[in-house]
Amino acid sequence: MNHHISQQNPDTIQSYQGIQDRIKKYCEKFQRSPSTVKILAVSKKQSIDKIGSVYDFGHRYFGENYAQELFHKAETLSHLQISWSFIGTLQSNKIRKLVKYCDEIQTVASPKQASMISHWAEQYGKSPYPIYLHVNYEREEQKGGVKIEDIPILQSFIQKDCPHLLLQGIMAIPAKKSSIAASSGQIPLVYHKLREAAETIGEGLLSLGMSLDMEAAIGAGSNCIRIGTGIFGARI
Repeated sequence: MNHHISQQNPDTIQSYQGIQDRIKKYCEKFQRSPSTVKILAVSKKQSIDKIGSVYDFGHRYFGENYAQELFHKAETLSHLQISWSFIGTLQSNKIRKLVKYCDEIQTVASPKQASMISHWAEQYGKSPYPIYLHVNYEREEQKGGVKIEDIPILQSFIQKDCPHLLLQGIMAIPAKKSSIAASSGQIPLVYHKLREAAETIGEGLLSLGMSLDMEAAIGAGSNCIRIGTGIFGARI
């Protein structure tokens, strides 16, 4: 069933255009080319119709946090050319299907995960498969991710033992206090540190920033801004 329903969700399209305009404005402010910043439309807990609206408007890059929800949406929308990115906590038993349905995984935090993704990327003919290392820079207990000092070990393991992976850089979810500081317009030191760390990893890309802190993230050099409710509105 095709979803050509843009006209039913004018609010979503308006929000999406608003995000695009803001990114352009911030790129001008920080003397960056807008082409260096991608919008990842985070569609977790959002309706198929809203995803269809943003897709019909020309967007192709969508992110999901929950594996089961991603599988359902990827199957339902398999007729569309969506590029799915997984940005949730990785569970080993979901990796095979995630590689099957996604075009990248942003939350790799262990050699075991990297090894499994590399294996399935080869099996599905998706080599080289893009991944980001999920970095827990501020060492938050409740969050997953690799500690900054463990990055070199993980990176060298990937380079040596995971021939089917394409290491893009790092993905980070800053601590709440940093995000709040960033939302008030300043660029927290941790954002600059994440940019520096990303420079040394793979393709040197940084996935950082959401609706509230995107100006600071762009100022710090993020290449991927993850926007959910800022595009789609309230979650269902």
